[in-house]
Amino acid sequence: MRELRGAFFLFAAIVLVSVGPYQYRGYKIEKERGAASSLTQTKATIRLGIDPYAGYFIFRSKAFRDRLLGEGYGLSLADDGGDYKRRVEALSRGEIDLAVFTVDSFLLNGRDRDYPGSIVAVLSESKGSDALVGRVDSVAGIDDLKDGTPRKIVFTGDSPSHHLLKAISVDFGLEELSGNRSWQRLVGGSEEALEELMSERVELAVLWEPDLSVALKDDRFVKLIGSESAAGLIVDVLVARHDFIQSEPEALSDFLGLYYSVLDDYRSNPLDLVEQIALDANVSEDSARTLIDGVEWKGLSENAFLWFGALQDGASPMYRLYDSIERTVGVLIEFGDFSTSPLPRGDPRSVIYDTVILDLLGGQSRNRAMAGAGSSRDFRPLNAEQWNSLQSVGTLKLRPISFQSGTAGLSPEGVSSIEEMVDILQNYPDFRILVAGHTSARGDAEANRQLSEERARSVAKYLVDHYAIDEDRVRAVGVGGEQPLRRLAGESYRAHQNRLSRVEFSFLRDTY
Repeated sequence: MRELRGAFFLFAAIVLVSVGPYQYRGYKIEKERGAASSLTQTKATIRLGIDPYAGYFIFRSKAFRDRLLGEGYGLSLADDGGDYKRRVEALSRGEIDLAVFTVDSFLLNGRDRDYPGSIVAVLSESKGSDALVGRVDSVAGIDDLKDGTPRKIVFTGDSPSHHLLKAISVDFGLEELSGNRSWQRLVGGSEEALEELMSERVELAVLWEPDLSVALKDDRFVKLIGSESAAGLIVDVLVARHDFIQSEPEALSDFLGLYYSVLDDYRSNPLDLVEQIALDANVSEDSARTLIDGVEWKGLSENAFLWFGALQDGASPMYRLYDSIERTVGVLIEFGDFSTSPLPRGDPRSVIYDTVILDLLGGQSRNRAMAGAGSSRDFRPLNAEQWNSLQSVGTLKLRPISFQSGTAGLSPEGVSSIEEMVDILQNYPDFRILVAGHTSARGDAEANRQLSEERARSVAKYLVDHYAIDEDRVRAVGVGGEQPLRRLAGESYRAHQNRLSRVEFSFLRDTY
C-alpha cells in the first residue's frame, strides 16, 4: 500500500510540473488581454432568450448591439427557435438573464418553474400576424363551425397562433375545437400548416406571416378572424429573472432605455426598418412590410401610461398588462389548460415588475410622453341598409341574460351576465356589435318580435350607459321566434323551450 501511495504522489508531481507552466501561461495571457483590451470596460454581458419572430428584431439589430457596446454592455442571444419550455428552464437555471415571451406562453410554461421572472416591459402586440383561415367551399364564417360538420384544423402547438385558436373557441363557444380533439392536427410550424391547407388535406388552418399572406392570395381561402381584431390577446413581453432584477438594476434599466431609443429611431425611419427586417428575415421588402404591418410595437410612453398604470393628470390609470394576464388566465382555464389560476395568490401583479418602466418615464416630460399613446376607434353612424351589408364575423358564446318576467327589464342576474360579456366585447374593439333578442315560437308572433326587440334594446342601452361603448357601434334587433335553436340530443321539451328565449351577441365587420 505504501508503495502505491508513493507512486501516486510521484505521478501527481510529474503532472504538476508538466501542466503547471501552461496553466500559468494561460492565466497570464488572459490577465494581459484583459488589461490591454476593451474587456475591462465591459460592465456586463446580458444574456437574452429569443426566437426569430419579427417583433423581436430590435434586439437582433446591429443598432441595438452598438448602443449597448457604447454603454459598456455585451449582448448574448440564445435563440431556441420558439421552444418556450426550454426558455423558461434556461431562465430558471440562470443560463439567461432576460427572455421574450407571449403572455400566454409565459403563463403556461412558467408554472412548473414557479415563474422564475417578472414581466418588466410590453414589447408588442400581434395585429394581423396570426389568423384563422378557412376553405371557402367548407366554411365561410365562424358560425359555420357550429353546424356539427366534421372538419380538420391544422395549427402549431404551444404557439401564439394556438392561443388565438383557444380564445376563438372560448369566446365564440366552439366546443368542437376545445372538446373534439379529432378535429385537430398539430404541425411544427406555420409553413407546414400552409402546406396542409394548400393541398386541401384540411379545411382550416391557423397561420402566421408570411404564410398567412400566401394563403390569402389564393381565392380558395378566406380569413375568418385575425389577431388584429383581438386587443390584448397576443402580447409579447420581456421577462427578467428575479435575481437579475435585484442584483443588476442599472443594467436592466440601461438595457430597456437603449431598446426604446433604437425603437424610436426605427419608427422615425420606416424605410430603414423595412430594409433591415428584409435582411433579418431573408425575405423581400414587400414581405418585410407585411411582417411589419402585423406587429404593433410598444414604446416607453405606451408601456407606462397604457400598460403599467402611470398616472396622468385628469386621466384614470390604465393597466392593460394586468387585464391581458387576467384575460389570458381566463381563456386557459375555460379551455382546460388550468383548473384554477396558476399565479401566486391568483394575482397578476405577482408576475409584474413596473419599477423600471416608471423610473424610465421619470426622465421624460409626461405630457410629451403621453402624446400618441393610443386611442380607441370611432364608429360612424350607419343606416339600416348599411348595417345589413356588414359581414358577419360570428356569434359569441351564449350566456343567459334573464329579465323580469314578461318584460324588458333586466334582472340582477341579467346584469351580471352582461358584465361577463363586456370583457369579450372590449377585447375585439374593431368589430361592430349586433344584439339580437329571441323568444320561443309560442304565443303571438308580433308580440314576441316586439318583446325580443325591447329586450335587445335594453341590453344595448346598458352597454352604452354603463360601459361607454360607442352607441354607433351597437345595433339592437328583435327576431321573436323566427330563429329557434336546435334541440339537443336527450334534451327535454321544457329545457329546449327555456333556451329559446335569449339575447345573442354577434360581431360584424365593416365592408367599406
